[in-house]
This record gives sequence, C-alpha cells and structure tokens, in this order.
Amino acid sequence: MSTGRNFAVNLGGNLLGLVLFAALTPVYLHAIGPERYGVVAVILSLSTYVATFNFGMGPALTYFVSGELKDDIAAQSEAYWSAMALSMPIGLIASVLIFGLLPLGLAELMHLSPEIRHEMRGAVLPLVGIGLCIVLASNARGVWNGRHAFLTLAIFASIDTVLTILLPVLTAVFVSNEISALLYATLTARVVILLSAMTVSSWRMFQHRLPRVSLLRVRMMLGYGGWVSLGTLMETIVSSADRLILGTIGGASQIALYSIPLSVTSRSMTIPLSLLSVIFPKLVGAAGEREQALLSKTIRFILLLTPGYVLVAAVSAPLLRYWISPAFADTATWSLQILTLALWIEAISAIYFFQLNARGNARTNFLIVLVVSAPYVAMLLAGAWWFGAAGVAFAYLVRNILLLVGRSAFASIRRDDSRVIAINVAPLLLGVLVAPHHWGGMTMFSTAAAAISVLLSLIACLWTRPHDLKDMALGMIPGRFQRSPDASL
Repeated sequence: MSTGRNFAVNLGGNLLGLVLFAALTPVYLHAIGPERYGVVAVILSLSTYVATFNFGMGPALTYFVSGELKDDIAAQSEAYWSAMALSMPIGLIASVLIFGLLPLGLAELMHLSPEIRHEMRGAVLPLVGIGLCIVLASNARGVWNGRHAFLTLAIFASIDTVLTILLPVLTAVFVSNEISALLYATLTARVVILLSAMTVSSWRMFQHRLPRVSLLRVRMMLGYGGWVSLGTLMETIVSSADRLILGTIGGASQIALYSIPLSVTSRSMTIPLSLLSVIFPKLVGAAGEREQALLSKTIRFILLLTPGYVLVAAVSAPLLRYWISPAFADTATWSLQILTLALWIEAISAIYFFQLNARGNARTNFLIVLVVSAPYVAMLLAGAWWFGAAGVAFAYLVRNILLLVGRSAFASIRRDDSRVIAINVAPLLLGVLVAPHHWGGMTMFSTAAAAISVLLSLIACLWTRPHDLKDMALGMIPGRFQRSPDASL
C-alpha cells in the first residue's frame, strides 16, 4: 500500500477520534464535573513521564530497523525483545515511584476537595498499569515505523484513540464518575492495545520467532536512545508543567479553561506527526538534495492544513459557546485562539525535530529543549498568576517559537522553504488578531475580517502547495494511481 493511502487511513482514524472527542467532551465534563476533569487531565498528562524512562527504545528501534538492521528480520526480533526486556522493569519501577507519590502531591498542590482526595487513593494501581503499557507499546510502534508498516501503525493508533476516549466516557455515564473508575477504563484500553501490538509484532513482523534478548543490541540502542530519552524527559516535563502550574495557582477548575482548548488544538498534531512518522525512516540515511527535496515537500504538504487553523481561530467564540456553554466561551476563547497559533508553529517545528533525529543528532534536540525549559517555566508562572489560562496559553506559544528558532538554526532550511512558511503564517496571524475574542465581539467587521483571513489562507496554501499534489492525492485512492518511489512522500 502506498504512503499516501497509509496516511489517508491514519487521517481517517484521527478524524474519527476528533469527532468522538468533540461529541463526548460536553457529556464527559457534565458527568464528572470541572474539578475531576482537571485532575484527570493533569494525571494523564503526567502519565507520559513514564515513557521517558524507556531510554528512547521506541525511536532507537525505528532508527536501527530502518537502517542498520533493515534486511535482517532475526536481528530486528532480537532488538525488539531486548528493548522489551529493558523496558519492563524500568517502566514498572518508574511507574511505582511516580504514581505512588502523585495522589498526595496533587492533593496538596491543587487544594482538592475532601471527596476528590478520597478518590485519589484508588488511583495508584491503574496509573502504574497505564504507565507500564505506555512504555511497552512504544517499542512496537518503533518497530512498525522502521519496517514501514504504516497501515498497521495507523490502524492501531486509530483504535487507541477511540478506546481511550470512549471507555472513560461510558464508565462515567453508566458505571461511576470516580477518578479511579475512569482510570481503570483508560487502563483497559491500554492493555487491549498493548497485547494486540505484541501479538502482531511477534507473529506478523518477526514470522513467529521466539523471544531472544541480547545485551549487545541493548547497548547499541542505548547509544542513540539515551539522548532521545533525555530530550523526551525534558519535553514531557515542560509539556505537562502548564497544567500543573495552572492548577497549583488557579485551582483544578481553572485547568478546564486551558485543557479543553489544548485538547482541541493538539489533535491537529496527529496529522503532521502521522506524516512525519512515515517520512522519518526515509530521512534516515538521506542526505544532500534528496533530503532537502523530501523536507520541502513535507513542509508544503503540512502547510495545506493552515486554513483549518485559521478557521478554528476565526470561529473560536461561537464554537465554544455552542459546544460547551456561553460562560465557558467568554473565558476560554482567548486560550483557544492563542493555542491554535502555537500548535501551527509546533507542527512546523516538528519537521526539523525529526530531521535532526534522522541525522543522529538527538543530542542537539535535547540541548535545545533544555535551554528553552527555564524561561518557559518562568513564563508559565507569570502567565498563570496574572492572566490565568490565557497567560499559560501565551507562554506555550512563546515556548514553541523558541523551539522552532532553535531547531531551525541547526537544520538546513532552504530559503524558498522559509518564504513558503512566512506566506502561510501571515493569514493565521491576521485571523488570531481580528477574530472576535469573546461572543460579544461578534460584530459585522470582525466576522468579515475572519472570513477574509480564511480565504487568504486558502489562497496561500494552494499557491505554495507541493507541485505533485494531484498525484499524491490520487495515490491515496486504491487502484487509481501507482506512483514511483521518487514521487512519493
């Protein structure tokens, strides 16, 4: 199956997840209340910390399976099971250490009510299981990326998205809205995905080979994965600090004003990340003109999403008003608009993150995140104190700008690519500035200006589109078009 059709399958699954999120979030928020929603949002964001203790085994597997071990299935199987042998005890220890202290820490930091404090006592066991599943599942994804099994990856990502959204909502509505029950529902989804992934890896990818562990393979992958793990650790700390700081300063109920807009905008990253995960194995070993051509095409393809970002910024006020409530819209619209711009920048920045990793420069990515972390945390504290959720959103925007500047300084960027990015960001900036920032700002002028911004963005992205966009689109339709490898993303 072509890369284009694999990407189309991935996109369809992600859109399904987005539809479920949009349809079920009001139900979920009503069923569990703002305080529980805020606590669960913080807990699940912190659960990603555990993945950083995997020593970068997932990305390392992708790097070596698509490169040095490309034609050796036995060696790939050995590398996978060696990674699993390392991940199991490390993931379990990290989960116990982190989540054993988490309930007590959150209760004190976020000034939780006695009822929520009581519910947090039952959260440790499911959280340990969730953390371990996240760590182990990342190894399977690493192998699938390296083997170019993008359809398998897309199907599992889609099922993961659906289950982790649907099961907690069904539990909250029909079983219990207690935090421990919601986390057990999430754990159930994670276990189903993990067991299925291990089965597919063993039987389909490695042709029924028995597990075999090699210390040589572990050492080989640690050399690359160690820097990836350090970078991921810093990135995870920085990424989850926003909700933790906001909850500490403003209380758990304040998190929903930031977390829901962030959930809306962050789902837009599934499309660029799905594409970049497909591109990454092709970037490994690529150099010179071939690498630059692949990056340029990727940039132009991702920029086709820009009108969607502009549209979200333009309709933020009515979207939140009719989706959640008028009161929520009046307080959260600014956050949604700022985060829309921030996530667009993050999508562009991710291109250069993957480029540096494909070159083996994971250390550079780590150092960039390390340098940005201190000013970002300072901005979060100031923003949360003075402006609440909107201030935290602005700090997130500045952080993404700094990451983009840092990564682009070490990446090779064509002048033409920089021009294309600048052309597409202009309508988005205009949309954020002129769109109504609350329901009362829906004047004729602001509505017309927002519509013009969307139109300008459509013109810009079509003007800078990939030259073979038609061929790429036809390649997503089975039986309609067969492309050569050079014409493909």
